[in-house]
Amino acid sequence: MNGRTLLLGVAASAWLLAAGPAAAALEVEIVSPRAGEAVFGEIEIVAEVRSAEPVERLELFVDGRLAATAESPPWRLVVDVGQENREYRIEVVAHAGDGTSARAVRTTPAIRVDETVDLDLQQLYVTVTGGRGRRCSISSRAVSGSATRASPRASSPLRAATFH
Repeated sequence: MNGRTLLLGVAASAWLLAAGPAAAALEVEIVSPRAGEAVFGEIEIVAEVRSAEPVERLELFVDGRLAATAESPPWRLVVDVGQENREYRIEVVAHAGDGTSARAVRTTPAIRVDETVDLDLQQLYVTVTGGRGRRCSISSRAVSGSATRASPRASSPLRAATFH
């Protein structure tokens, strides 16, 4: 081996270290939901993609089924996973223009429930009395809002309710 070959080998190694696999590699990471976070309903999946090549698209799979696709940053996808308390497997796959792809997987946990009670819907009749024992009328506004009085006619805050 002569001096030129050794010099060429050192120069090639330096170039590979500077622009080598780390710069050319496609990497994807799921930022949200965080590890250990349970999910319900409509959720936003946020991914971070690092690549020297342009990224053509990002695919989102939930439990192995394609749920959404994005073709440009920001890499945020919204999907409705439903209201069932269970584990979900979330996978994002980034596809670069040079044909490479990278994937990240996150499994979200179910919330531990010690006891579940299923009840049939029942009609409930309620009589509300004010501070002096008089019946009060309740407007739909007072029921759905955050009012502390039963109605504008009641002189004191709601103190008791009798259930029949």
